[in-house]
Amino acid sequence: DGLETFQEEPQRLIVSVRGVLVMGDLNIHHRTWLKFSSWGDTAMGGKLEETITTGGLKQLVKEPTRGDNLLDLVMTDMMGTSV
Repeated sequence: DGLETFQEEPQRLIVSVRGVLVMGDLNIHHRTWLKFSSWGDTAMGGKLEETITTGGLKQLVKEPTRGDNLLDLVMTDMMGTSV
C-alpha cells in the first residue's frame, strides 16, 4: 500500500516546497479520528492519523463527503500561510 511511502513524502518534500497539500478519495476509516466512518477504527486509519500528525499536517474536512461517511480527505501543513 502507498501509505508506507507516504510517511516519508512530507518529510522529503518539506525542504524544497512552500507547503504540502494532500487530497483524495482515500477510503480511510477511523471513527475516533475522522468521526464519520462506517467501519469504526481500522489499522490503516490509525496509521494515516499518526503519519499526518508526525508530518505536521492537519486534516481539514470535518463533514461527511459520501453519504454518511467521510472518505475524501484534504491534509495540509499550510495553515495560516499566504501564498
